[in-house]
Amino acid sequence: MEVWKRGMLVAAFLVAVLAASLFAAPFFSGNGAELEKRHKMGEDKLGLKIEEKKEKPPLKIGEWKERLANMGERMKGIGIKVQKQVRDREAQKGNFASVQAEHLSCRLDATISIIEDTISAVPQTSASLSPVLEKLAEDRLKLESLSAGNNTTVLKEFISGTLRKDMAEAVRLLAQERSRFRNYNVSKEIQQQLKDSHQVSLQAMKGCEKEARANLGIARLSHYNAIIQSWQKSTDKLGEKGISTAGMQSVIDGAKANVIRPIENAIASNNTTTIMEALKIYCLGDGCNGTAQSPPQNYHGFAKINLERLQAILNAASTNSTNSTNSSLLSQAQAKLNTARTTLEQVGTSQYSNAQGDLIWGSLKDAAKLLREYLRQNNMLKSAVGITGPSPRAEQSQ
Repeated sequence: MEVWKRGMLVAAFLVAVLAASLFAAPFFSGNGAELEKRHKMGEDKLGLKIEEKKEKPPLKIGEWKERLANMGERMKGIGIKVQKQVRDREAQKGNFASVQAEHLSCRLDATISIIEDTISAVPQTSASLSPVLEKLAEDRLKLESLSAGNNTTVLKEFISGTLRKDMAEAVRLLAQERSRFRNYNVSKEIQQQLKDSHQVSLQAMKGCEKEARANLGIARLSHYNAIIQSWQKSTDKLGEKGISTAGMQSVIDGAKANVIRPIENAIASNNTTTIMEALKIYCLGDGCNGTAQSPPQNYHGFAKINLERLQAILNAASTNSTNSTNSSLLSQAQAKLNTARTTLEQVGTSQYSNAQGDLIWGSLKDAAKLLREYLRQNNMLKSAVGITGPSPRAEQSQ
């Protein structure tokens, strides 16, 4: 809601409070019977006539035209604009709550504007819509406050537990009141003016959502790049120890070509449909379902980088296994890695089935355990042996 509208709401609230105080005061001082008599006669303590509260008349067509002429200006800059550093900070951790808040705030502001217009044009709707309008205004302030903070957990809980429910209720009540326009004797002219004003709000919402969706693409890209950088760092450290990391580098290069580049191209198109489709198709892990036109391109990079890292360590250990102890552990570990590799090839770019996910990650963990034991027995490199990245289920969101 714009600043001047918030001011109007606050001012109206203060006036109501002050008016209530003025009318309540006489009943706590002076001659109660006389005051009651005066009140029944329509007079206040000072002998002034008490005006009955009248229902606000609907706006005239001319007034609506003037209101519509200012709609474009009134709807400029709707939505919450989260600071870039906040989005980037969250993206590094794989959190997109603030970007989600940006997107939802576009719809929230448009809903608030439509309800305000409806109440202004058809005062009979006020009893039903004013309470939910006030609630949405409160939600808007809280959403903006939480979006600027560091507690993404609280923000997510607010979005799912409060905001979405309040917005759904607002839409329900708005539809309910629209169905009563005939009973309220709303003229066709007013209905058409409302329709026009609603279209302006919806167009502003779409423009706002376009920017929010672009930010979502940028945030996802930032998150993926941060992950790939961590893979590169791990690869370089192994290479410094004299271990061949060609397989790991191939995974990193493949992630850039098959995931990063398509998303970059989508963002560069500045087309929100293209961006959202890319985010549904290209995933670094196992999280994409694809679209009706395009199958998913799940890279399964987390499994692949672990597979190639363990393979690199096993290969290095095997070259020095002539005089080693219990070299059969290497053969067992290789068998586990072969199982993971074969299953990954079978999956391709689709999503894992539960059984496939369990088999791939179970085999990788078993191989790491066998390798770690072999290296322990032979006093060799142990620090790099293990599984990194998300669990099979966590990978589904990447």
